[in-house]
Amino acid sequence: GGMEIVPGVQSHPVKTYFEDRFEDDVFPLEWAWLRDPDPTKYQRGGPGLVLHGTEDAITSTGRPTWLGVRQRDHAFRVEAEMSDMKLSEGDEAGLVVYQNHRFHAVVGVRREGAQLYSFTRQRLGSVVEETRGEVLASSQHTLVIEGNREHYKLGWRDAQGQTIFVCNAEARMYSVEAAGKFTGMMLGLYAQGACEVRCDRVVRQPIEG
Repeated sequence: GGMEIVPGVQSHPVKTYFEDRFEDDVFPLEWAWLRDPDPTKYQRGGPGLVLHGTEDAITSTGRPTWLGVRQRDHAFRVEAEMSDMKLSEGDEAGLVVYQNHRFHAVVGVRREGAQLYSFTRQRLGSVVEETRGEVLASSQHTLVIEGNREHYKLGWRDAQGQTIFVCNAEARMYSVEAAGKFTGMMLGLYAQGACEVRCDRVVRQPIEG
């Protein structure tokens, strides 16, 4: 009858502030993947995290390039500093508040012709609403999602460092009743298409709200 060793996780308060600069090749336990991830699609520590897109979109039940952290606070802000975005026609990458493959909202970057532009898109079952944003002057772009009990706001930082929100998603539309089985909202990075994008930093923090 030796003393039972219990993992100490429960006794510590959940640390809701999370930051990853991808400086080494070990993923902190905070990160999670969908279904059966292909490890070759996620290269970290070299510098940043390089995501290699797949043909599986985040609307599919396949193996999209996607990794996320849990939404730990009702009121939060998450930022992803993207750079070095190699996108071909129709490819996209970005930040997503994700309930499941049919209920999510993204703020991302897509290529159309010679130009990269930012956009937001809400998907609520079969209803899809998209807002096109600005054409990007460089491939460095910080994507932002803020949430509280009522809304998720999606946008980006402009050249002056101001956050511009262009999409306001009602939180209740992503709740259990609307979206079906609830496993908790995830805040994810994704890349789809034959693309390669780098994320240099992700930070998730509680805010007043």
